[in-house]
Amino acid sequence: LAEDGDGRLRWTYHLEDGVCVDSLALLTAATFGLPDAILERAGQFSQCWSHDSGLSADVPGNTVAAAEPLDESTAPIVDNERTQASTTLEDAAFILEDVVGSGTSVHIPQSYLSPPSLEGSSCVYIIKAGRRYYVGETESISRRLAQHRSKGDEWSSSTAVVMKVDGGKSRALNIESRVIRALAKRGFDLISVADGSQIRPMGRRG
Repeated sequence: LAEDGDGRLRWTYHLEDGVCVDSLALLTAATFGLPDAILERAGQFSQCWSHDSGLSADVPGNTVAAAEPLDESTAPIVDNERTQASTTLEDAAFILEDVVGSGTSVHIPQSYLSPPSLEGSSCVYIIKAGRRYYVGETESISRRLAQHRSKGDEWSSSTAVVMKVDGGKSRALNIESRVIRALAKRGFDLISVADGSQIRPMGRRG
């Protein structure tokens, strides 16, 4: 599906690899005659939507309450030195790319499917579920993401970064372990670190 210069839609019938971040849903809905009031309201929501954090509380007329301020008296004690470094998904992707040694990670927003080009290849991935992170390896990233998201709660809206790994499952397992250890050292809140101890010597590929 593509948009012409005059705003009209054109079905191309071509499949392209990658993550689609613009479905042209509003234009498609208008083309098939949805009421203007629904389209206008949907447009308001779309302006306040983030692929990483979902719907903002700033949507006009939105009844979802904003999060309550954190009560510092009941907040957990954290190690300030440990959390000084930035621990965003982008930082995790940079660490993943550094450990792999070549290539660029693929960002998969919440509710999106992984690119077909990753299927059947050994991959290492990092999932952000709420404020915590999970590192894994798989040869079927689409199935693995579906399994994680089916757990519900924060998993259902999780985002991920993925990298294809040359050298098969053995090398992917080594990279998984190294990424876990690197993220833990950086101060990321990891859901599991059990696989971080399974590291064998591995040559660097560049």
